[in-house]
Amino acid sequence: MAQQAPNYLKIELRGILYIVLIVAVFFLTTIFKAPANPGAPISQMVEIGDEGGPADRLAFELLRLESPLTNSIPEGIEKRALVYAKTLPGSKGIPTLLERSNGSSSSLKWSLRGPYNVGGRTRALAIDIADSNRIIAGGVSGGIWLSSDEGMTWSKMTKTDQLHSITSIAQDTRDGKTNIWYATTGELSGNSAGARGAPFRGDGIYKSTDNGYNWKLLPSTSTNQPESFDNYLNYSWRIKVHPITGHIFTASYGSIYLSKDEGATWEVIMGNGNDRYCDLAMTSTGVMIAVLSRNENQGPVFRSNDGIIWEDITPTVFPTSYGRIVVDISESNDSIAYFLASNGDDHYFLKYQYSTTGSSGSKDNWIDRSNNLPNDFNSQNGYDLLVRISPSDENLVFIGGTNLYYTTNGMETSGYNFKIGGYGHDDHHPDQHEVLLYKNQPNKVFSASDGGMHIMQDLTDFFGKKWTSLNNGYVTTQFYTIAIDQSGTYPDLIMGGTQDNGTWESLKLEIANPWSQVFGGDGAYCSVINFGKAYILSSQRGYTLIKDWNNPFNWTYGNGKGKYNNYSWAYLMPPDFDRDNDALFISPIYSDPINDHILYYAGGKYIFRNNDVYLNKTNYEQPEGGGSYESTQWEKLEGTSAIGDISAFGSSIVNPQQRLYYGTSSGYIYRLDNSHTSNSSVLIKNNLGTSGYISGISVDPYDGNKVMLSFSNYHVKSIYYSNNGGESWSDVSGNLEEMASGGGSGPSVRSVYIYALKTGYRYFAGTSTGLYSTDNLEGTNTVWRQEGSSSIGNIVVDKIVGRPVDGYVAIATHGNGMYSANFANEILAVDESNIPNAFELAQNYPNPFNPSTKIPFNLLEPGLVTVKVFDLMGRELDILFHGKKPSGVNQVNWDGKDRFGKALPSGVYIYQIETDGMVQSKKMHLLK
Repeated sequence: MAQQAPNYLKIELRGILYIVLIVAVFFLTTIFKAPANPGAPISQMVEIGDEGGPADRLAFELLRLESPLTNSIPEGIEKRALVYAKTLPGSKGIPTLLERSNGSSSSLKWSLRGPYNVGGRTRALAIDIADSNRIIAGGVSGGIWLSSDEGMTWSKMTKTDQLHSITSIAQDTRDGKTNIWYATTGELSGNSAGARGAPFRGDGIYKSTDNGYNWKLLPSTSTNQPESFDNYLNYSWRIKVHPITGHIFTASYGSIYLSKDEGATWEVIMGNGNDRYCDLAMTSTGVMIAVLSRNENQGPVFRSNDGIIWEDITPTVFPTSYGRIVVDISESNDSIAYFLASNGDDHYFLKYQYSTTGSSGSKDNWIDRSNNLPNDFNSQNGYDLLVRISPSDENLVFIGGTNLYYTTNGMETSGYNFKIGGYGHDDHHPDQHEVLLYKNQPNKVFSASDGGMHIMQDLTDFFGKKWTSLNNGYVTTQFYTIAIDQSGTYPDLIMGGTQDNGTWESLKLEIANPWSQVFGGDGAYCSVINFGKAYILSSQRGYTLIKDWNNPFNWTYGNGKGKYNNYSWAYLMPPDFDRDNDALFISPIYSDPINDHILYYAGGKYIFRNNDVYLNKTNYEQPEGGGSYESTQWEKLEGTSAIGDISAFGSSIVNPQQRLYYGTSSGYIYRLDNSHTSNSSVLIKNNLGTSGYISGISVDPYDGNKVMLSFSNYHVKSIYYSNNGGESWSDVSGNLEEMASGGGSGPSVRSVYIYALKTGYRYFAGTSTGLYSTDNLEGTNTVWRQEGSSSIGNIVVDKIVGRPVDGYVAIATHGNGMYSANFANEILAVDESNIPNAFELAQNYPNPFNPSTKIPFNLLEPGLVTVKVFDLMGRELDILFHGKKPSGVNQVNWDGKDRFGKALPSGVYIYQIETDGMVQSKKMHLLK
């Protein structure tokens, strides 16, 4: 006879009836009032299927990081790169004598921007047994964090020069020993590709003896030979400390390790690394179960009462084919355990009961309950997989994959399973990695996922059942890209696409300011256009749309409490491009820096140009039969065919205007002059001898002939510079390479940026070991100095962006959010080498514009200058400037008003400059 349903189940069933009633009322009262457009785009794009998931992400990481010598990511390169980074200037915040002699400036003052309320992927989570308000958590690429107020605030404990790839945390719970904690490193599933990839390679085990405040690497867990994968502790799934003996156990790369002396020495007690997966469970009395992957001589499941003597309890009913297996033991009845295993799209769920009457596993009781798993259960091949049992109820079991579920009868039947997190839950996040439960508060649930941490205070409160984010300053977000408002209308606006968490933005400098999500999926590239009034947003595989906050279609959305106007949106993808098969996982889009109506879209081996992305019913139309609006202004540039997939864009503003450079995943660089009208490019690889993934391109904002690019692969020369439009290139990697050939332990360079200043230039390089800069390019002798050694540290920096007009610069890190700085009094560069050999009036930018625009011009000699504005009838509207200007690059601004301060209507106007008897005129477009 099935057991009687507990009270919380009765509440669930009663709540279901309420849901049915609510849904019926909602359907009858709202469904026929939906707007013609289907409403806001999805906020959580599924990471599986055509859009790509962990496997696609890993392939992308391999493409941009693999060494061309071995077609793999070098073993141990992350550790070696960190060690090498400590030898570079500025790593301790002190300029070297060589830097001072080269005139290098000191590091900027970098401020953490957040996102304050968005967490990154978290696998490690533990609660202090001596104080339940103290939580210690670890981000897969964000380091160790501590909260003393149950997640209301957080402080980062990992030092800036320590490895940040934390996967499991455990406390020594013995009396007098609770100040001792251990943390493992190295995520195997999610950011690596077996022997071929290791973006978040571990470096052994860290230990704290002061209750989690300071952490040091245990020398016994590091071989000091990172060039060889000879230490299974480089990847660890779980760490446990025996509550009686204090022995430490880890489940690491297919092997179980034991230390009997608090981490001083270690021995392998089980497994031989034949396969990657394993897991470990332990109760408060020291009962343990270890799970290995395939083992030729023994079964995969073992049980122990003390951690010394292990019994093989593998049953005949156990699956013969499986990948990752996870396990948990009931605290209230330690003879009960549950196992969850993955095998591709198939999953197995088994209940186990230990026999106390016999000494062999033959009398143990195994029950296969796989058929009762939720129909939509998915773990993405074991990437996200967990099973946890309530400490007070052996039948209350939580299982996690992309979504989080619980069963109230140990999965005995399918009717007692409930989904409480993941997709479809706006207050939670997909991809589950850990659940923690209290023995004295059985209905309180802690959750760790790709979206950081959440807490549910009462599982039984149906109408009050909700998740509360604990990402209050837990800045572990993994950004791919960054964008700012280049017009300066919203000077503090910062936005970026993140791994796992979509695209987020902030409009304020304050770190505690909550960020807002503006798009879902794996956030990719984004742009801020139309003076901050519209965003172009993309996610994995080039899935792109435009959101216009002016709401030009005047759409109305409901929020369940009435209706409100917010924004209009439409799809922004070339109709004749198979993005699901031909786009990079993170595929570039790029707004023209002079005319942000124009968008360049990386369509595999070709550029697609959208000649007017601004949202209106001229540029967008609905498909036959209705549906969402789609852009119509696309043109495939047949003459831009490239070798490899287009991986990076960069464009000039002046001298000449609109010269577009683009690079590919195969290491080729091209130039498209007059990119706003031309459809044919030229290959400018010339003496560029490196092959690999071109990860970044930056063009001098005042000289389109000067361009810098980066390669992100290991074992290649990383940074090149050209001052003649790509006709020839110089290797300026300098000291970022350990060896002149590009080999050795130099970091992966993810992006570069040329920043023009009054006194010259600051060149930036975002790398796998932090941010670097230099004031002087001296070929292979270039000295790069670390920026923000005490703030940014050695975290991965994926993108850099700047706004030279006001000195603003910002970076996106892959693990610790975003940072920004300002050059203050060093803005407005005038490079004497830019002085033209003829008078030149440049095109205003942005154009079209609203409410203001900049009019640049070059002077051969200093002199008297007059700048005027006329309408198309030739009537003079205003004199913008009359006076002396120096030689070189100059500019004036126009705010769209006449000499009396009256705002002018939309239309085309003429601006004219006169100097030394010469006159030039150009047209500009005011758009309101």
